[in-house]
Amino acid sequence: MHVGGVILAAGVSARMARPKLLLPFRGKPLLWHAVSCMASAPVAPVVCVLGHASADTGSVLRTYTFPQPILVRNNDVYASGRASSVRAGIDSLPESCAAAVFLPGDMPLLQPQDVAALVERFQRTGASIVVAVDEAGDRAHPVLFARSLFPRLGALQGDESGHGLILEMWPKAEKVTVPRSRVMDIDTEDDYRRLLELEPEES
Repeated sequence: MHVGGVILAAGVSARMARPKLLLPFRGKPLLWHAVSCMASAPVAPVVCVLGHASADTGSVLRTYTFPQPILVRNNDVYASGRASSVRAGIDSLPESCAAAVFLPGDMPLLQPQDVAALVERFQRTGASIVVAVDEAGDRAHPVLFARSLFPRLGALQGDESGHGLILEMWPKAEKVTVPRSRVMDIDTEDDYRRLLELEPEES
């Protein structure tokens, strides 16, 4: 079963005073790490939904070469909330995609094998939702939604992003463990400082 990938990179970085996806980490912008992860995983096509500061985030996609082409989708109504980016992502996927993995653009530590593990679980079980969880069983990213749920994702409004759907279907969702050390997202300046503390380890 064919699986696509969607990177959500349209947000306004509300809790930071600068576009966080452009911040450097290990010599490249944060967005590069998320896109490279998804493009190196067994998903295709890879759609990157841009919105706020799209000229700058788009330049990241044009400047670097990735393992597969990246389909850029500009969400002109990103200010209406996350739901519009989710819709833009699923609307950009071909009918051949039986599911899609969604990944926020501010997760630079996730690895392709983490995405691959969700895809493998879906292909083996046909589950409607496959969710990454940390070692404690707490919900993390990424998450895979089967095409059967695309209409419900498309009906989301405002800042809804699928969290309510995940909670509703949590008892039946397949869970795949991803190390807590790799599911860090960057929402605040403190998050970014903690991330930079990791930089020397793999420089």
